[in-house]
Amino acid sequence: PQGDQTEIGERGIWLTPGQKRRVSVARAMYSSSDIVILDDPLSFLDVHEGSHMMKEGILGMLREDNRTIVLTTHKLEYLKEADNILVMRDGHVSHQGTFGEITTEDPSLYQMWKNTMSTQAQQEEEEKRKDQRGLEKKYLRRQATKTHHKEDEVSAAQEEAEKAKMAKDLMSVPMSAYLTYMLSCGVFWVVILLLVGLLKHGVMVAGDFWLADWSSQFMDGKARTEEEWHYYIYGYVGLSMSGIFLAFLASIIIVLAGIQAGRNLHKKMLTRIILAPTRWFDTTPYGRILSRFSSDTATIDQQLPTTAESLIRTFLLCIAALLVNAIVTPYFLIPAAVIIFGFYLLQKFFIQSSRELQHLDILTKSPVLYHFSETLRGLSTVRAYRDERRFQQKL
Repeated sequence: PQGDQTEIGERGIWLTPGQKRRVSVARAMYSSSDIVILDDPLSFLDVHEGSHMMKEGILGMLREDNRTIVLTTHKLEYLKEADNILVMRDGHVSHQGTFGEITTEDPSLYQMWKNTMSTQAQQEEEEKRKDQRGLEKKYLRRQATKTHHKEDEVSAAQEEAEKAKMAKDLMSVPMSAYLTYMLSCGVFWVVILLLVGLLKHGVMVAGDFWLADWSSQFMDGKARTEEEWHYYIYGYVGLSMSGIFLAFLASIIIVLAGIQAGRNLHKKMLTRIILAPTRWFDTTPYGRILSRFSSDTATIDQQLPTTAESLIRTFLLCIAALLVNAIVTPYFLIPAAVIIFGFYLLQKFFIQSSRELQHLDILTKSPVLYHFSETLRGLSTVRAYRDERRFQQKL
């Protein structure tokens, strides 16, 4: 329906052999080459398609452009249209010339051609009758299904709604994805990281209480002994150094967990790619596969560990701040609840927008990789038609 704007798909896997032939001939017609070589373009085509391509395309457009056409074919009825005929036999040229010259030179060859053309004409008539019966059946079937057009429209609308729902689901991250990443990090590292994080923030809260108690003890202006000074100073220094050590330990653990997660996820992905059936590669764009092993893998190795560490640190800081303020000032929980609700609404809006932007970023990268891989695969065709500049500009 869309003519030459129809999307064929990767490597033309959904095209029939006859459709591939027509696409190849159309590509030759769109080119500006003075010499066009066609290797049996009428094969895999029925009578109507072959006749239309020959009359409208090869004998029509190409001949009108005064191009030189080199054609190999088994359709002998088109021999009279050729300006020069080469007859091959046992790998050698046995006859050369126009149709009239060859028939005069070798009448037996002409008789063989006549018999072959007669047989082909009978076969074509039989194919025409079969095509006519097929068209009649299609017409009757179309007439019988006219009453179901409304149901088809409803089903089409339902399919579109389902596609929209699937697209919306793809924009959300299920909890299983988070669980998969944590399992890839290893249960041991996850548990150790949570324990170290809790200890670190516990030490930080204890340091705040230690400093508050120290300030309250020295507010009366009385002289203090050296032992009391040492008690508070050494205690605060010990808590501070413990917090620094635990923060450094948490950073090392998150790096080790991230490395293990990246290694496990890459191993699983590579194993599934290797064990995937050939049909999967025929239906999956190479750009998508390359994107998984390049930008997505880089995100897992570089961004996810730091993001996870920042998430855990921020979450525990907020919990510690709420606990400290709730203990000191219980009425703080009333405005805190309103603030938490406001941030909940804000993060829902932000996450949706962020995921859509990331999805658009992936969609813009994948076609580039896909176009590049497909260009490399069809590099011989691009060079044959001298169309390198257009593909360079598109990239």
